[in-house]
Amino acid sequence: MKRLIIFLFAPFILACGSDDPTIMCVGIWEVELLHEGATAEVVDGVLQLRVQNPKTDHDIRLIQRQTDYHTPGHLGIYVYFENFDSETTGPNNFDMQLTSWYAYNYSPNDILAALSIGTFGVRAIANNITYNGFQTPEFLRFGGSNQSIGFTGISGTFTIPAIQPDPKTLYLDFGVKQTTGTGKSSYIAVDITEVSFSKSGEMDELVNDTFDCNSLK
Repeated sequence: MKRLIIFLFAPFILACGSDDPTIMCVGIWEVELLHEGATAEVVDGVLQLRVQNPKTDHDIRLIQRQTDYHTPGHLGIYVYFENFDSETTGPNNFDMQLTSWYAYNYSPNDILAALSIGTFGVRAIANNITYNGFQTPEFLRFGGSNQSIGFTGISGTFTIPAIQPDPKTLYLDFGVKQTTGTGKSSYIAVDITEVSFSKSGEMDELVNDTFDCNSLK
């Protein structure tokens, strides 16, 4: 799959190495770093996320936004990652997690759907209900249309309010979710090798990324 995407995007990859890089190679992701211990950089074809002394579930946040309406209403994302790693002190009571979630632009804090992969398995949110799974897949993937959505790592499909064609924001978060006790993560890391989107007939503004060049704003 990666070879196919690289082939399709080859013109833009070549442009990245020129004196006049195109928007397809830079500026795909808005990046928010919550504190100085958090870093995000593209190195050797992977997006490296690193956090010293993580504090929240979104010490690093990457964002893509839609600006127009897209019919039919749908959502979907695939995140391929490796080297999911952490260092902890005391009991392991911090759940390192990589989370992807959607919200409508007019309600940016209300989760439309979300999936987290962490130390203790997967956690999905649909229709404001949390579902837990105890396996940890090697990729993060979920998607749906109309009133149905499915999540990798959690069996079945789930009913949600009808997905509207309204503009949406896609968030990709990396951080920790504190559970119980006094354990603490001193360092967390993950390498993301590819992010792609499930589309229906049109690009819907969300841009696939294989990190063959620096795509961070």
